[in-house]
Amino acid sequence: LDELDKALEDLNRALQIDPNHIHSLHKRAEIYRMTKKYEDALVDLNKIIDIYPDPCYIGLRGNIYRFLGRYEEALKDLNDVLKLDPKNRFALTMRGRLYGVLDKYEDALDDINELLKVIPDDIWGLTTRGDVYRRQWKMDDALKDLNKALKIDPNHTFALRIRGMVYYSLKNHKKAIIDLDKSLRTENDYEFKIKMLKIYHQMGLYL
Repeated sequence: LDELDKALEDLNRALQIDPNHIHSLHKRAEIYRMTKKYEDALVDLNKIIDIYPDPCYIGLRGNIYRFLGRYEEALKDLNDVLKLDPKNRFALTMRGRLYGVLDKYEDALDDINELLKVIPDDIWGLTTRGDVYRRQWKMDDALKDLNKALKIDPNHTFALRIRGMVYYSLKNHKKAIIDLDKSLRTENDYEFKIKMLKIYHQMGLYL
């Protein structure tokens, strides 16, 4: 966090000199996203898009809207990106994740399958599809995707989280704990940590 604070100070200084510097605004928006200051990220991205409405930045704004629970606005941005670039990797992944949250599982799978046709080993695509299968209670399919994702990156926090939740649903508590513990070591999502403590309690573990 200290490094991010220092980077933020540097970017603030740069933007005092040139308030419309797109690269600095983008970097600051990314730091705000990483530190969950989504409203601040949105301000910077809106400013960028006013200056330079590139699909890359519109997609990033759509993702921030998703984090804020502003799903209609998120969907509009991601749809706009995919109209211009139907194979956009980021927009397909984020719209797939958004459809999953909205319980539109077939739409989610359409997006993620389209992505995985082009990039079969895309770790976010595999993890997102695994999560959609989990929500559909297709646990074998979920594990197949999540195992493949974790073979590519054994420390991928989101893949560990989702596979841990699959194992928990299957009452394989031993494997669930291994994945969830590993995920929690690098997880900055406080709400997720509280949710995991409740799950641990339900499994008879008092931490």
